Amino acid sequence: VLAIGASLAPAARMLAGGDAWTVPHAVGLEASDSLVRQLAAVSGREVPEGLRQWRSRLTDGLLDASGVLAGRRVALALEPDLLAGVAALLTEAGCKVVTAVTTSASPAAHLEQLACEEVVVGDFDDTEERAREAGAELLVASSHGAAAAGRLGIPLLRLGFPVVDRLGAQHLTSVGYR
Repeated sequence: VLAIGASLAPAARMLAGGDAWTVPHAVGLEASDSLVRQLAAVSGREVPEGLRQWRSRLTDGLLDASGVLAGRRVALALEPDLLAGVAALLTEAGCKVVTAVTTSASPAAHLEQLACEEVVVGDFDDTEERAREAGAELLVASSHGAAAAGRLGIPLLRLGFPVVDRLGAQHLTSVGYR
């Protein structure tokens, strides 16, 4: 059993016992590389050319984005597993995650290892307050973060659940090299 997301580790262990394999997330270059390497090793197969091409696109995208994102101060308000992946991806793009607000502390050890100045359990009021104090230049959150981003005068990158004000958002892929 493969579980993607630290919060799923207990369920994976329950289903598979010692054969459970859990990765904290599968977002960004480093995490995706690790997952693909492990899957290739387990399967005994080479990494397919299609995945190599997606990896190349992500690498190119990170290089392009780093010119705009490098050094930018970002606030996150996401569920724990998505928060971990997005924090890693933004860090790979050169951003500085100045505050990360999430819905629960489970699993706390996983959240403490994130490349963020602070990780707290809270709501959008906490997000707005901490983003303001930290001088955030971008907020990454669901559509519910729009009001906070508006009051802060910073852009909102809509991600997570729900994204109700962008047609087709539920069909976007945000794991792996994509």
